[in-house]
Amino acid sequence: MECTGLAGGCSTVKFLVGVALVAAGCGGRAVIDDGPSGAPSPLASRGIFTFSSIVFNGQQWLIGLDDLEGTGYTTDNVDGALHGACDPVFDAQGRLLFAEGVAEASRLVRYDLETGRVEPFEVGDAPAGLLASIEAVALDAQGRIYGVDSAAHQVFRIDDLDGSGFVALGSGPGSGTFELDTPVDVAVGADGKIVISDPGNARVVQVDDMSGAGWTVYDLDGEPFDPWGVAVDVSGAIYVVDFDAFALYRFDPSNEARDRVGLPGQPQHAALGADGRIYVSFLNGSHALGVMDGFDAATLTTYTGPDDEPFINPCGIAVR
Repeated sequence: MECTGLAGGCSTVKFLVGVALVAAGCGGRAVIDDGPSGAPSPLASRGIFTFSSIVFNGQQWLIGLDDLEGTGYTTDNVDGALHGACDPVFDAQGRLLFAEGVAEASRLVRYDLETGRVEPFEVGDAPAGLLASIEAVALDAQGRIYGVDSAAHQVFRIDDLDGSGFVALGSGPGSGTFELDTPVDVAVGADGKIVISDPGNARVVQVDDMSGAGWTVYDLDGEPFDPWGVAVDVSGAIYVVDFDAFALYRFDPSNEARDRVGLPGQPQHAALGADGRIYVSFLNGSHALGVMDGFDAATLTTYTGPDDEPFINPCGIAVR
C-alpha cells in the first residue's frame, strides 16, 4: 500500500508491497551481508516495531518503541538499506524478519538487532520456482519461514533463508479449493494451522498444513470483505483487519462465532501481544499505530509518532 498525497492528506491507494520487477532465476543461496557497520542496532532493547517511509524520496526507517505512548522512540535506517520493507515479525532468537520490495527484486530479510547482522535472501537468485514478489512473512513453532506471493497467488514455506525445503500452496487466480486470488498476509497458529488472507476472493482461508488439508473458508456470507493483515491467538481465534471497511474481525473456529469492531482509521496489519493486547498499524491519513485492551474499540489508543517526525504509512507492526 502506498499513500500518494502529502502526509495527513492522502488518497487511498493500494499496491502490492513486495511485487518485483524481475522473475525468479536459477542458482540460489542466501546472500550473507554482515551490514555496513556490523554494530548493534540502537533499537536492540525496544519491544514494538514498524517501518515508516517518506514516499517521495525513498527513505525508510525502522522504528522501535517501548509502548504506544512514545516511550523509547528510536529510529534505525540500517545504513540506508531499507526500501519497501514491511510486515516485521520476530523469530525465537529475537531476530527481526520482514519482507522487502526492492527495485530489482523482492526478498526476505533477517536483521539481528543485537549484532547488526543482516541476512537477505534474494529471491531473484532463488531455485527455479521460488516466488519473486514477497508480500508478507510469518514463522511457525519450528522456525520455518512462510511468505506470500500476491502476483503468483501462492503462499510458500522454506526451512531457512538458504531456500531449503521450499514448498508452495495455492494456484490461481481462482476461487475454488486450493486456489487463491492475490493473497496478502499469512499467520501460523500454535497448532501449526496456516491462515491466509485472500482479498481477491473476499475471504480468509485456514489449512492444516502446506498440503492444503483441512481447507476452511471464513468470509462475511457474501457481504463485501477486504481482508488484509491476519493474526492468530493462542486459542486459535483468527483476527483479520478489513482494509476498506475500517474494521477488525475475529473468527473463532471453535464455535463458529464472528465478531466485529469498527476502527477510526484504515487498518493494515494486526499483531497480538503476549499479554493479549491487540496491536494494529494504520495507513492513508491515519498514519498511526494502535493498541486495544481486548476486543473492544473503546479501549483503543493510538500513537502517530513525534510531532517533528510523524509516521508516514507505518507498514506492519511487530511486538515482543
